[in-house]
Formats: sequence, structure tokens, C-alpha cells
Amino acid sequence: MTLRLRHLFIEVTTSDGRYGVKLDFTDGLNIIRADNSMGKSTVMQSIVYALGLEGMFGPSQDVPLAHVVTDYLEHPHGVTNVIESTVYLEIENLSGQHFTVQRAIKGTRDRHLITLVEGRAVTQAGPVGTSADYFVRERFAATSGRGFHRKLSEILGWDLPKVPRFNDVDCPLYLEAIFPLFYVEQKLGWGKLPARFPTYLGIRDTARRTIEFVLGLDAYKIAIKRQAVHDEIARLRARWNALRIQTAKIARPASGIVNGIPSEPIASWPPEIAPQILVSQSGAWVPLQVYVVELRDRFSRLQAEVIPTAGETPGSSAELSNLENQLGQREATMTALVSQVESDRSETMALQARIYAVEDDLRKHKDIGRLQRLGSADDGNLPSHICPTCHQDIRSCPARS
Repeated sequence: MTLRLRHLFIEVTTSDGRYGVKLDFTDGLNIIRADNSMGKSTVMQSIVYALGLEGMFGPSQDVPLAHVVTDYLEHPHGVTNVIESTVYLEIENLSGQHFTVQRAIKGTRDRHLITLVEGRAVTQAGPVGTSADYFVRERFAATSGRGFHRKLSEILGWDLPKVPRFNDVDCPLYLEAIFPLFYVEQKLGWGKLPARFPTYLGIRDTARRTIEFVLGLDAYKIAIKRQAVHDEIARLRARWNALRIQTAKIARPASGIVNGIPSEPIASWPPEIAPQILVSQSGAWVPLQVYVVELRDRFSRLQAEVIPTAGETPGSSAELSNLENQLGQREATMTALVSQVESDRSETMALQARIYAVEDDLRKHKDIGRLQRLGSADDGNLPSHICPTCHQDIRSCPARS
């Protein structure tokens, strides 16, 4: 496993004061021992909740934690209402990087927001690294740049594969589908590992896909290679079809057609029936070789004919001069058109680059907008006064006029 739990801190604000618990974890086996109804399950589920993985239990958006952090807290002097509660989890990845995850359980802060701090924000005295807000249990949380599960996958160093879904496009192998392999639910016992996989995600063969990925089985690698082969086959077919079309275009100016090229790529060349170019001549299709022989014969006959000079033909000099002028004008027009085409091509490439930049900015702004709708004050360091098209100050942007 490429994720190490280091410290868990649960803070609860009640009507008569603050309460909390802090647990430290070490490498190897950690045992949490307590009597029944003393919070063991709450600790385990708090870890799952802090990582935004409660979706592994089902599609419900309810907090999967006990009343002690969501409703009321019992203590030796009575019962007190819970006003706010937050869970903090310090984790470490395989590279030795520390992160602190903060998520609200109850209170004014939206539960779909997770704050990720670089460093040990709970146990380290002094300044820590930067912090940023991410969204979780929302659409695109596994693929968007500000989706927490995409960020968590990067922290883990996991490159999540694409897996097929029922009646839908392929999707990433969601973390909610993977983590049931690392969690045994006490209520369902130890008779089955995992106790259950989430079915609402719509992933085909969830158990098989997750086990292949976690164990790094050859079947998973073979599936990746098989997909790569399928992609290469599709690329070759597209290239083959493009070449067939290009070949037909080459023959078209001579009123010809290409006959005998297979519609699908073949391993050996030429095929049993060799392809050939047929040219229309006097209402019939003749092979290109025959047509070329006839053209050469005609050319030889034309060369043998006596061509009169310009002096022997009345008006030839004037006509030649006129034709040369027309040729010069057409060459100038062609040069201008070629220059215009090159200019249009350069402008098209520049527009495509600008469109890509605008789409990238739009994705980032949508992520920030989603976070801010959830109550985050994180602006993502996006320059709101810069035009994404011309990259100038909006007040002086020519697009405004």
C-alpha cells in the first residue's frame, strides 16, 4: 500500500465546550482496542470519510458517522448538542511526502469541500506548506484538476485505468471501488473480503478489475496491452482508409479510378488480385498501362508533325503576347492566393492554440466556481483581470470594443 496513516484528529464543538480525540499510527500493524460502543467504528469510518471514500458504502450522501460527531455527545455530566465537528487526517505517501486532509463533518462548511495542506498541519509546530480546496462526492471529482480523488491518486502514485461501464462510456477505476479491498466492515463480519463492492458506480466486473489493479496481475497488464493493440489496429485502419482516399484523388484528375485495393489492411503485398488504375477512354475502362502506351504513340505522332512558326501565321505574335500577359496575371493571382492560404493557415493554428487556452481556462474557472459555490474562498490563483484570449488587462482588451 502506498498510503501511510500518521495521525487522526477529530474535533467536536458542542454547546458546552470543545471535545476531541487524537490517534497516532506507526508503520506496521496498529491495533485499536476498546469496549463496545466506545468509538472503534467511528475512528475507522472517520478515516474513510476524511478521504472522501464513504461512497464505497453506497450512493447515499449522508455522513456515515455516529451521533457523537453529528448530533449529540454523551459525557459523564450529561448530554450536549454537537454544533460543529471536523476530521483531520495526516497521511504520508511512498515518496515520504506528508499531507493533511481536513473535512467538515457538521457545521456551516460544505461537506463536499476538502482542504489539503502540504505538510503535517496537526502535529508539526510552525509553518507548513501551501493549502488548497478540492471537491469530493461531486461529478468529475476523479478527473477534474480540482477533484480530490484525482489529487489523491497523484499522491498515491496511481495511474487509474479506464474500465468499461454498463451502457455508458469508459470511466476511471474509481477509488471508491478500490478501497473496499483495504477495509473490513465489522457489521458484516470477516467472512468475505471485501464485504461488498459498490454497484451503483456501474462498473463491469468491479471485483475482477480492482483485484487485477491492486495485485498488479498479468491479466491487468495484458488488458492494457490488448487495449493498446486495439488502438493501434484502429490507427492502422484509419491510415489505410486515408491512403485509399488519397490514391483515388491522385487518379481522379486523369478521369481514373483505383480498382482492387482491399478495404481492410492486409499483411502481405500485393494481394492475389493486384490493384490497378483504370482510365475512362471512349466509354470503356482501360488499364493505365495501356492508356500510357496510347498516349506515347499519340505524342510521337504529334512530334512528327511540322509546326508553323509565328512569322508564318498571321496574328500569332499579338496572340502570343496577349497570352503571356494573361499568364503573368494568373501567376500573380496564384502567388497572392498561395500567400493568403499560408496566412489563413497560420491564423487558424493561432486560433486553435487560443481556443485550447480558453478551454483550459474555462475548465479551471468551472472548478473554482464549483468550489466557491460550495463555500470555498480558494480562487486558485487565477488572474481574473486578464483576458484569456489576448492575455491583456481586460480594461484595455480590444475584444471589449
